[in-house]
Amino acid sequence: MDRAVFPRDKTCGDAVSFGALQALTAMGVYPAQLEALCVERAAFAGLKLGAPNGAVNAARHTLRGYCVPRLVFDNLLHERAVSAGCEPLQAHVKELAALESAYDWVIDARGTHGGTPTAIAMRSYWDVPTAALDPGEGSDLQIYFERYLGAGYGWIFPVNEVDGITRFNVGVGIWLRDYDAAAANVSTLMQRFSEVNRRARALSGHAVAKERPRGFHLAGAQRGTRVAAGKQLRVGDAANLVDPISGEGIQNALISGMLVADVINSSVSAADVPGNWQRLYEDHYADHLRAGIRYNGLLRFNVVKNLLIWAMNRSERVSERVNAGIFDLVRYNDLGSSLVRSLRASRRA
Repeated sequence: MDRAVFPRDKTCGDAVSFGALQALTAMGVYPAQLEALCVERAAFAGLKLGAPNGAVNAARHTLRGYCVPRLVFDNLLHERAVSAGCEPLQAHVKELAALESAYDWVIDARGTHGGTPTAIAMRSYWDVPTAALDPGEGSDLQIYFERYLGAGYGWIFPVNEVDGITRFNVGVGIWLRDYDAAAANVSTLMQRFSEVNRRARALSGHAVAKERPRGFHLAGAQRGTRVAAGKQLRVGDAANLVDPISGEGIQNALISGMLVADVINSSVSAADVPGNWQRLYEDHYADHLRAGIRYNGLLRFNVVKNLLIWAMNRSERVSERVNAGIFDLVRYNDLGSSLVRSLRASRRA
């Protein structure tokens, strides 16, 4: 049930991580099919992570991810759901309680409308001649920690390349805690990133077209989130499952949808479902997200971000572990010990 007619756009960074690809595979959508079915998409296998002092760490990956505009990606999911037997309904529901008498369960996937907003972001699409790009720029995610964005960042993500033109998703995201202290609206922060960041400024100068920037809220991880109340079961952003470091939400939205379906199908009785979903949510996510929230607090300090990139440039092992954390290949609650092991191994080497 959606208030929009598909295909419909949704403001987002558009990154579909390796973890999200695993969830898609469980739905029967494999990477080769994703490439064939999505008319706009760009595979990425690298990350450039920039510090406030201008230092950059560039890492290549052996596991691929994709950037797919939500206009295309969400429509693919919608078509798969319909082909699997779901009945699509168009409706604008203000009160979920009104649905409880008609359905066994109400899965709340309304994004920030169902959760608690904790961050704000803005993105635009820029079309840039491919000839103007730096080597590898068409297949790298670029994330830049800027002094004025707190624990947030600016991004430059490739989403498509056709006829010598590469399209980028360019944006900024900032946690509301830092946004209040920034004393500038998100449009101003987006403009500042476009003018001050070296790569954003260069791409902006070469751009042959830019779409009007669009802002959006995110529902990041919080402590003590309740995801079950009566017949209502929350998933994705509605369950405040946006990653507290990367701001990525697609992976946790897909996986939490799969998990809540498993809970409904596997619970001994209907009365057990809400409690089972709350426990599974906490067992699967709580330690991971709590650790991510702690790291988010550290990333508010520019000296920490500068030291992080410095350490990544000095040690390939540290760089690999940090990248694994950003792409959710290692749980945040295991990242600290993983980094310590990497540092010890670097010293021995």
